[in-house]
Amino acid sequence: MRDYAMDLANIAASIVNDVMGSNLKVKNSYSSDGNHIIMEFDGYPLYKSRRKGKAFVQFPRSTFYVRKKDICFAPVQQAQCHYYQEQLGKQFAHPHVYNDGHPCWDNSKRERATDFIANIVETLSLQNVTRDSVNIGHCASGIMGVSTEALKNAKTQQQAVIKALKPKTMISDRRKLESYINKRWCAKITYLTRDM
Repeated sequence: MRDYAMDLANIAASIVNDVMGSNLKVKNSYSSDGNHIIMEFDGYPLYKSRRKGKAFVQFPRSTFYVRKKDICFAPVQQAQCHYYQEQLGKQFAHPHVYNDGHPCWDNSKRERATDFIANIVETLSLQNVTRDSVNIGHCASGIMGVSTEALKNAKTQQQAVIKALKPKTMISDRRKLESYINKRWCAKITYLTRDM
């Protein structure tokens, strides 16, 4: 029986890779208990390091699924998603990622596939760190400092990511980013559904 959860996660990861730049190598796998999908992005510039390493996004296996030949997306709560770097369990360096790796989302969940994929892009590229997000929304952890220090460090890391990966320019415009992702997602799932 075909593994549509992994097929759809592979499509989502390929779209992230397309937007973030071809210098990343991406692969998906299941967690040891089989309950989560782990997206692994190799070649990511590590914070406060000249090295490149791995960034991980972990989310429930049930996020992407097929029901009666329809592609479905189960909303992802912030506590169900984790961002790590270098190794699983090590917090991703980002002002809005908690010490245990789960992100701080203002509305607590992502309800659409395109929104979830765009959030992965914005988190890996640190585009979702703004003056308001660190001063009004506050920082989930002090991994990059707090307030203006967090903003400064996030901007430095953002520049390192852009220099190393050369992502598409639309990453800084949420509307354009989501529109692009939506077109790619629809085209790829249409292709997938032909084989059902």
